[in-house]
Parts: sequence; structure tokens; C-alpha cells
Amino acid sequence: MLFTLLTEAFFVASGGEGPHSTPPIGKAIGEAFIAAGIDEGVANGLQGVFWWLHLGIILGFSLYIPLSKHMHLVGAPISFVTRSLEPKGTLTTPDDLETAEVFGASRVQDFNWKQLLDGFSCAVCGRCSDVCPANISGKILSPMHIVENMKEHILEAGPGILKGEDPQHDKPLIGNWIQEEGLWDCVTCGACVQECPVGVEHIDSIVDMRRFMVMEQASMPETAQNALLSMEQRGHPWRGTTYTRTDWAEGLDIKILADHPETEILFWVGCTGALEQRSQAVARSMASVLKRAKV
Repeated sequence: MLFTLLTEAFFVASGGEGPHSTPPIGKAIGEAFIAAGIDEGVANGLQGVFWWLHLGIILGFSLYIPLSKHMHLVGAPISFVTRSLEPKGTLTTPDDLETAEVFGASRVQDFNWKQLLDGFSCAVCGRCSDVCPANISGKILSPMHIVENMKEHILEAGPGILKGEDPQHDKPLIGNWIQEEGLWDCVTCGACVQECPVGVEHIDSIVDMRRFMVMEQASMPETAQNALLSMEQRGHPWRGTTYTRTDWAEGLDIKILADHPETEILFWVGCTGALEQRSQAVARSMASVLKRAKV
């Protein structure tokens, strides 16, 4: 800014005319130089010096951006334009379970290009973490730090990967840069993705890392293990329940889809509403409202 003003001022002081002599501040400084008796030749030379200094700073900063924390100035527009246009909450699925060599992601090579770009697109504004329900409730998950730590891991492991080595064996992403507990804190609500101003998609990376832990390492919280075991044995995650899937609707005269396949509207109760005692009251109340509304 200073060099721009001085360039304009010395242009005016050298007798220059045209659009470059009209900016008010530069013109005022130039007229002050004229009043001080500056030689036109000297002013013309100084105008050239400050013009090149101004241009050099701009070009130098453009070269500095990729090596600095300002990389998001380059990555953010690309991330925003290429963000997923699927409905919020849509999760990616493995392409081919039969031929996939790795399930989920834990190394730089396992993530897609958009997931790798997200770390360099993040402006570290913190909006995602501010709206994250897990973070607000005091858990260690911070969506912002997830993508930032992925970027740091890429920068650390990248040179070795380009040389054909794999330094990630000694310092893997999960467990070092990103804590397992934080990944499991995520409830995939999508608040972080919704709030991000530059199109960073945190959830896809989090889910891929959780897939890796479950499908490659058989590592998951005990509560998740119990839920999966119960689903395998009972067809639902609620251990110890004595209810069947239709007990909640007893006495409400609820029609069942199997008996009325032509229906247009379906009230999907799910396992929790059907089998968890406290949630049954919610399902019954909702069903009563729908019946009262003649749905």
C-alpha cells in the first residue's frame, strides 16, 4: 500500500498526467513533493523504483503462499467449487468390497484428492468446531484440528512417499496426529460441513478413518462392539430388551406396511423407537399425532 502511494506520488511529481495522477492521496503527496522542490528527473526515477518494489512484493508473496499458512487462499476456491452437491449427511460408500485392497483410510495414499486438499483449504476459522455438538459438550473432537492434523501429516510424510518410501509406518496418522477417541466422538450430524465457508468436508475423512479401524484393525469402542454383536445375534442393537418390534404400537390400531404395501407415507420407527422403553413413548405420541391428522 505504501509503495503504491509513493509510486502514484512520484508519478505526479514527475509531471505525469492521466488516470494514475488522479488518486487523491497519491496526488496530494505528489503535490507536496513538488512544493518541496523535487526535480522531475529524480521523481521519475523514484517512481520506477517504487513501481518495481511494489510489483516485486506482490510476486514474492504469490511465491510465498504455497509455503505458508496462507495456502488456503489457493486451496479454498478449489475446495468450494468441487465440494459434494449431494444432500447433507450423505456418506460415501466403498466402491467394491470384493476387490478393495484397503477398507477405509489411514495413510495419505488411501484418501482421495479432495480429502487431501481439505487440509490445505482450511482457513482455521474454527467455525466447524464452534458448532460441533461433540466439541461443545467437552469431548476432544475438533473437526478443524482433524483436517489441520491431516495436512501436517501430509507435509511430514509427503517427501518420503515421493521418494518411494513410506514413513507412515513409524508414525501413523491415526493414534499420533489424530486420536481414535476423537474420531468416535463424531455423530456425523454434518454441522461442521454446513458451517464451513470454504467447502471442507470433514465427515468423509472421519468416516473413512473409522472404517479402517473397524474393518482393518477390528478396533472400536466397547459400546460399538456390543451394538454390532447384538445386531448379529438379535437383529437390533439393544441388548436386554424384552420388547418385540410391534409392542410399542399395541392398542393404537397401527397399520403395517406388509399388510398395506400400497401406502404413500411410512412412519419408520426404527430400532430405538420400537425397542427402547423411553423412546417408545415418543413413537406412540408421534403415531397418535399422525392418526389425529388423518395421515
